Amino acid sequence: MAQKMFMELAAHPQAILDAMDSMRPAIQKAERRQKWMRLINPLRIALIIIGIIIIILGYALIGFILIIIPFASFFLYSPQKQFPKSRFEAAYQLIHTLRDDVGRKGRLVGHLDLSPPNQKTKVFREGKTSSGRPKTYYRDPWFVARLKLVDGSAVKLLLEDRIKEKRGSFVYHNTLYENKIIVNPGIYIADYRHDPSRPEVLVKTGTMDAKNLQVRGVLDELKYQYDRLRPLKPQAVSPPPPAEAAPAAIQPPDNPTNIEPQANP
Repeated sequence: MAQKMFMELAAHPQAILDAMDSMRPAIQKAERRQKWMRLINPLRIALIIIGIIIIILGYALIGFILIIIPFASFFLYSPQKQFPKSRFEAAYQLIHTLRDDVGRKGRLVGHLDLSPPNQKTKVFREGKTSSGRPKTYYRDPWFVARLKLVDGSAVKLLLEDRIKEKRGSFVYHNTLYENKIIVNPGIYIADYRHDPSRPEVLVKTGTMDAKNLQVRGVLDELKYQYDRLRPLKPQAVSPPPPAEAAPAAIQPPDNPTNIEPQANP
């Protein structure tokens, strides 16, 4: 799974969904391995304890063997970090919902990062607590998607984990979401504006529990934003000005020579 923990996205949404579906057998295999490791960990601990007791009783060789076995199995079958299935399914649901809004030739561009959030490359800030112990803040923008809709508007989605870590454990872990719509100004006008200097850009942000990702709320917010767009009214076409009346035909005089007849003497 390591080679697929980071995915560059630059294809039609359906092609991306097909690639994600091809990953599911490997995901299921990793989940079975993790479940098996959770079952044998208590057995490892039990063997170590029994080995120590046997050494105390005077059977050193047998005790060392019992202690070595769990350590050897640990190196041979080292536990892997849990695959972030909730992230995978959240991204899948978002892409699946938006796939029909991009048209046949549309593309979704961005990335899906399934690697652990507490990495050095994702450190945002470091500090110390009042007692002098270190604390670390992480920011992990693990899902970014940009796509152009069939009506000419553009959508950008961002899911970013924000974490505060003390003594190796997370004391704060939430997911920030941001929906951004760049409206096609030739078709829509927005009822509300996030930035008055850019009236065509609409932004909505919020947070949710990283352990319980509910992307349905993200999609509902996006739909709410779109529902508040008003189609531009077609400009009324003013009627053409009335045609000027044609000048009346000039009647020729009865006496075209304009010579008055003279009386006979």
